[in-house]
Amino acid sequence: MLASYSINNQAVEICERFFEEHISLTFTTGANDQNIHAELTIYNNLPPLTAGIQRSFVDNVVLEAAVSTKVAFQYNDRGQRVKKESYNNQTTYSTYYVRDAAGSVLAVYTKTAGPFTYQPLQVKEHSIYGSGRIGVFKRENTLPGGYALYELTDHLGNVRAVIMKSGGNVLSLTAKTDYYPFGMPMPNRHTTDNNYRYAFQGQEKDSETGMEAFELRLWDGRIGRWLTTDPKHDGFSPYWGMNNNPIGMIDPDGGSADWHKDKNGNLVADPGDNAYTLAKYLNTSPEIAIKLLTDQGYKVNKNGVLNLKVNDVLKVEHHSTMIDDARPYIESPLGHNAREFAGSAFSKDLFERYWFGDGDLELSNERFTGILLFLKDLKPKITSVTKINARVTAKVTSFYSSKEYDKAFGSATVYYNKNNEVIGFHDTYDFNPIDFSKTHRSLKNEIITRMVNYSSTTKSKAYEINYGYHK
Repeated sequence: MLASYSINNQAVEICERFFEEHISLTFTTGANDQNIHAELTIYNNLPPLTAGIQRSFVDNVVLEAAVSTKVAFQYNDRGQRVKKESYNNQTTYSTYYVRDAAGSVLAVYTKTAGPFTYQPLQVKEHSIYGSGRIGVFKRENTLPGGYALYELTDHLGNVRAVIMKSGGNVLSLTAKTDYYPFGMPMPNRHTTDNNYRYAFQGQEKDSETGMEAFELRLWDGRIGRWLTTDPKHDGFSPYWGMNNNPIGMIDPDGGSADWHKDKNGNLVADPGDNAYTLAKYLNTSPEIAIKLLTDQGYKVNKNGVLNLKVNDVLKVEHHSTMIDDARPYIESPLGHNAREFAGSAFSKDLFERYWFGDGDLELSNERFTGILLFLKDLKPKITSVTKINARVTAKVTSFYSSKEYDKAFGSATVYYNKNNEVIGFHDTYDFNPIDFSKTHRSLKNEIITRMVNYSSTTKSKAYEINYGYHK
């Protein structure tokens, strides 16, 4: 008998009685088991046990028998796999992962246990790292001292080839793979000895499922979708990955690649971040994201993927870095007081530019990044929308909710492409009076505007503030 279950004997009753109880039995079939027999034996409590008559009805019997390998995973509190167990023919195959503080796999151990097979816990392989994982060292007895396997990857981290080095300078190709965009190996362009666990986007591919196991969920490269919904609730579909752009983006943990801010408000790269994830994070075009990154020394290849490492920093200018001191004395007391009232150091700098007639200003990349974050985080009010052409839309946006920009821009025009990504900025810095019934300025600001306009010198000149696309 493979499994059994008994219910406590019950006294015989004339009236009908039923047991409202659910019973689950689990077992593993042997290699030669072809038929499974389920038998219900009922005893009464009258001596002898075989005496008496008892009628029994059995309802809702479900029998499930495993005919293929079953697999189970265990994770730590950071969502990283620490153990895998697969069951087949009464044998349990266990794989253990040893990780460092950052979550990188340092070593893999295995153990096999079953009625006919037993292999104690032993180290299987060690990971080899450079700037990232470049291979593994196999601790096996097939070659004295073990051997190394090195992976050759493309710009997305897909393992395209595996080379074995076994002592001296002897090298041999043990695997090679060309992938469809979403990760399924191409027929007749995939050969492997199944001795290397990493594949699409450098993720471990489980032989039991035939799928890549990202930290948060499994990826099916045949259909280009996750098996479960996105725990980070990102994108138009909870099942798509890489923002549906598998040739330009990666998804390092099965959630969404994303940036985060440090204590100074700068942007910090997370695993898998590049120009495309920056563009998505800031809601700008990939071209502008590349411009922002290359301006700070990061390199780009033809696919727009940069050599970003975890914790690389993109500097953001939220506040003026210029010294908050007036240029040689502003002659007019009213002009001097207007500068002092201008608010942030950035606004004071803009006022001086107007007063001394310095001309148009092109915003720096760091400053424009700060504006993009303002638009992303505060979602300011849009007062009007104008379609420039089939590809560009202009939205007049209020900056009055920002202490940094309220007296610098007031309202300014932000340009969006057909994907609703920010691609440009324009504002005219002047002190032209506006009818009190039509202005967005406060009464106080409108009065100051008129006074500055009245007292401006011959050098004072309105100017344009631009970035990227403007009209």
